[in-house]
Amino acid sequence: MIRFVINQWRRQRGKFILTLVGALIISAGLSLMFNLTDSSQGTVEQTLQKKWSSAYDIVVRPKGSQLASESNDLLEPNYLNGINGGISFEQYQQIKQMNAIDIAAPVAVMGYANIGISIPNQIHFPDEPGIYRLSNSHYGAGGFSKELIAQDGAYFSTMEEPLVPPNTRLIHLQNPQDFSSIQPFTYSLIVGIDPEAEAQLVGLDKSILNQKKFRYFNQEDVPSASKKSSNEFNIPVLINPKSFNTGYSQFKLEQVNVDLKTKQARDTFYQRLAQSNAPQPLDQEKRKIIQDIKVDASKVESAFFDSLLGQKTKVLPHSEANTNAQLVAQSGSLTYQTVKSPFPIRWENAYEVIPHLLHSKMLYYHPLIFRNAASER
Repeated sequence: MIRFVINQWRRQRGKFILTLVGALIISAGLSLMFNLTDSSQGTVEQTLQKKWSSAYDIVVRPKGSQLASESNDLLEPNYLNGINGGISFEQYQQIKQMNAIDIAAPVAVMGYANIGISIPNQIHFPDEPGIYRLSNSHYGAGGFSKELIAQDGAYFSTMEEPLVPPNTRLIHLQNPQDFSSIQPFTYSLIVGIDPEAEAQLVGLDKSILNQKKFRYFNQEDVPSASKKSSNEFNIPVLINPKSFNTGYSQFKLEQVNVDLKTKQARDTFYQRLAQSNAPQPLDQEKRKIIQDIKVDASKVESAFFDSLLGQKTKVLPHSEANTNAQLVAQSGSLTYQTVKSPFPIRWENAYEVIPHLLHSKMLYYHPLIFRNAASER
């Protein structure tokens, strides 16, 4: 190989020198580009570090709500979620009157409210008599994947005889229109704030997109009991119409794949179900999908917010929103564990979130009726 290169250099010195010079120029150019990229990145990082500041200079929390990262003078990114209790209104006034405090902005994480709509005439049971399964699944954004947050389903029989095996949960469907609607929903985090303090702190009152159509909170926007029921409360809300929710609701209508045309076939099928030891014997049967409907959570939010403004939505034209929402769940705090930093020069401390199973409990509070007098962000 070396002899071949030497012979080529002797015979075609000019071309060889030009090739060598070109390779050196390309190498130098690439090296210069990489150096410029590293230099620009370092300049940007230094600029951001000079301009960076925390949202709060001092954080006041309830007694006993110790955080895992506080030993290193760090604050967890999700620290407000899962903190129970808080300061009183009297303590809040004392904090505001301190000489070293310019702005005191309390934040109360109330929990997640269910935002749902109803879309009529979506599920169409076939005219063919049979047994069908109608199921609904609701997914939320889980980072790299979608997390199942709620699931339910039921079996329906459109046969003339309402014959149901003793250990089988089967609903005899007389009027298919009773189950033709779907109810997609999603969860929305509700956080209580002091409007005046947030306006001074981050300029929240300057975030209104359409000053003629929407407005910020005023003195009249206070929570009040509903005239319809003592268990309902009206609360003014500030809504961000730009949804970042990537979850969705999915509705499936499936037909149990079994022969039910003759009485003998039906008797054999019912006998097999009655002899099964499964909690729901119909789950063991094969099914074929008749309908598969998917509704994005962002569209549910859009239709719900349009209803608060008293206007028809263009996203889901035939939907009806239930503005009587409930706080159904509370968020929990994250659990961190100290790990070795992958870049100790840049980040001295590193933490890993510890996954653990959650035993969900639905929390039923007084319903909240969102008032449409609020503004958008």
